Amino acid sequence: MPLEKSADFAAGYFDSTGDLTIHGHQFPSANTAIPELLGLPEKVNEAHRKFLDGVMRLDIFGIKKGGQIDGELTAPLRPKIPSLQPGATYLVEIVIRTVKMGHIFTQGTADSNEVWMDVELRNGKERIGRSGGRGVDGEVDPWAHFVNAYVLDREGNRIDRRNAQDIFVALYNHQIPPGAADVIHYSFKVPEDASGTVSIDAKLQYRKFDTTYMKYIYGKDHVNELPTVTLAVDSLTFPIAGKDTKGAAGSPAVPAWQRWNDYGIGLLRKGSKGARKGELRQAEDAFSQVEMLDRADGPLNLARVYVKEGRLEDAVEALRRAAAHKGLAQPWTVSWFTGIVN
Repeated sequence: MPLEKSADFAAGYFDSTGDLTIHGHQFPSANTAIPELLGLPEKVNEAHRKFLDGVMRLDIFGIKKGGQIDGELTAPLRPKIPSLQPGATYLVEIVIRTVKMGHIFTQGTADSNEVWMDVELRNGKERIGRSGGRGVDGEVDPWAHFVNAYVLDREGNRIDRRNAQDIFVALYNHQIPPGAADVIHYSFKVPEDASGTVSIDAKLQYRKFDTTYMKYIYGKDHVNELPTVTLAVDSLTFPIAGKDTKGAAGSPAVPAWQRWNDYGIGLLRKGSKGARKGELRQAEDAFSQVEMLDRADGPLNLARVYVKEGRLEDAVEALRRAAAHKGLAQPWTVSWFTGIVN
C-alpha cells in the first residue's frame, strides 16, 4: 500500500519525508468487476490480472483405483504417469494451494466472491466429463467445487444479495488459510472403448460476482459477462493400458516433499475428531512420505494428525523426532503442540 500525501484525519508521519501521509488504497487488487462495470480501459484490469498472477497453485497430485478415497493411491503424478484401464473407475486428487498472500483465501466478501474449479477430462476429442462449465447466461455449474463460504439465513436461504445482516450459519466454508491447501476429489470412469489417451485439464477460476447476484441487480434476463481470471492451471495426459501411447506432462517445479506436504495438509484440514475423522489416515500416510524424504515438516505434521486422532503417545514420539531434526525451522511450533499434548 503506497504512501500518499494527505490531510486526512488518519494521516501520520510514516516515513522520513516529514509529510503527513496515508496508505493508498488505489492499487490493483482482486476486484476485476469495478473496472468492467465502469467501462474503464482494458489496461486497468490487466493490472489486476498481473496482481493475481501466482497467488494460487494447482497440482494434479495423484490418482486412486476404484474411485474411492480409501483406494490405492498412485502419487505423486509426474515424472511417472500410470496407464488407465478401459472401463475402470478412478479418483483424481487435485491440490489447491495458497501461495502469495497473508490472509485466508478469499477473505472479505467470501459469500459473493466466485472462485471455482473448472475440470475437464477427454479421451482424445471426446469429452468424458466436465465440472465447472458455464451456461448461456454465464452461470457456473452449481455442482462445481467453489472456494467460498456458503452462508444461510434463519430460513435456510443462501445469503446471495450481500445481505450480511441476515447471516445465521455457514453451510460450509471452503476458504483456505495462507500457506495451506485443500484437496478436491474427482471421480470418473474410463470409457470401455477408450483408445489413445485420457487428458485432464484443471483451472481455478475467479469472478467477482456470481450470476445470481448480477441478476438480482440487472434482472432475470441478464447475462453475466464479468471478467473471469484464471488463477492457476494444471494438466496432464494418461496413457490407456494396452495401447501404444504415452502420457504427457511436464516435470513439476515444486519438490516432491512439498507436494506430499501440501496434499497432507489438505487432508488434515478435512479431518476432525471423534466420528468426524475424515481423511486423517490418508494425511498420516502423506506426512510419513514427507518424513521419509528427510523433512522436519513430516514428523511435525504427523503430530498434528495424532493430536486430532487422540493418539497422544504417537504425537509425543513424532514431536521428539521433529525437535531432533537438523532441518527444523519452527521450534516454537513444536513447543506449541507439546503444550497441547501435555
